[in-house]
Amino acid sequence: MVAIMFFGMMRQTSAWECDSSVPSILSAIESNLGLPKAFMFLCFMPILVFFAFLISMTEQKPPFGTFLLVTIICYIVANGLTILLILSSKLFLYAVAILHVFIKRRWQSWGNGAQSAFLRQFLSFSFSFQSLKIVQMLRNNPNIIVAAATLPLVCLVHPAIGLVLLLLSHAFHAHSNLCSFLAASFRSITQKKDLYKSKMGDGPVLLSKSKSDGLQQLLPMDDSPTASKSFTDSQLELFDYRHGIMILHLLSTLMFVPSLVAWLQRIGMGQNFPWFIDSAICVGVILHGLFGSQPNVSCCIFFKLPGWRGREVGLSFLYLVGGYYSFVSSMALAPYRALYAMAVIGYICFISRIIERRNMVRGDISSRRSRKHSHRH
Repeated sequence: MVAIMFFGMMRQTSAWECDSSVPSILSAIESNLGLPKAFMFLCFMPILVFFAFLISMTEQKPPFGTFLLVTIICYIVANGLTILLILSSKLFLYAVAILHVFIKRRWQSWGNGAQSAFLRQFLSFSFSFQSLKIVQMLRNNPNIIVAAATLPLVCLVHPAIGLVLLLLSHAFHAHSNLCSFLAASFRSITQKKDLYKSKMGDGPVLLSKSKSDGLQQLLPMDDSPTASKSFTDSQLELFDYRHGIMILHLLSTLMFVPSLVAWLQRIGMGQNFPWFIDSAICVGVILHGLFGSQPNVSCCIFFKLPGWRGREVGLSFLYLVGGYYSFVSSMALAPYRALYAMAVIGYICFISRIIERRNMVRGDISSRRSRKHSHRH
């Protein structure tokens, strides 16, 4: 299932690198099941690689037909289970976001009544609190809070606990992006209704003002339909990508559940620090969650492969290699090795972000990053 998520993330980042709309992780996985090109490249090719490796390195030569049939069935079943997990989590996130936006709009409409004075005092206090420099710094750099909370837990307590906090961070950001998307959609619908009523001569200015005030506070965006559409599309794409990252890290967290259960059973019997290799792998996974949780990171990670005449490959290539490695590891009955690929991608994202910041200080920013999706952010 981790390999399937890698392939889905590959399609999402590839769409971003090609300056096209980012599909949802569900649509990406469904596209990867398409016959014959995608299915042959993502399923049949890893099987051939592993079978060739198995023949050359061992004396065992299983029947190729049986091996191929069983592996394809397992691949299809894993896709089905992954799609069910994505659907259930997406439905839950949408339900919570719709409820949140509905309650917030009702609360804001209630605030226009008798309790407006109390709400003004509360909002003025919250605005004064948010104007503090330390609060602004933390809001502009949320990765600092997540790193400060997760890295000590991973290195000193247990890796699974730090990964659970990382999952909560992904869920919070995905919820925020989805709420912004829904609020922008509701606002666009309200504006279209008001425009229709204005053409009918109903005088909608006073009618729509009270309905749109709540949405004005929900979203900091322009009144033009073009800006609203651009904001809506960008928030939906960020949610789709963050949702894929969240599912990927959920699967990686589940791999540590047996270790976490054993650790809980040993409480009070003398605790030891986590193994260094486990901590190093989880640190890489956390770095992937911090620095690879937005699709625009693919615009700053580019490598020049030797012999490719300077052709550049981005984060989608790393996800493809990680998916192949996870698939082959699963066929070798070592699915935990998928964490190695995820950790390596996380360290590469971290190093790339450091290089990018250094180039920003020097004023040597690649023109590629400036032109990719400049109309969306």
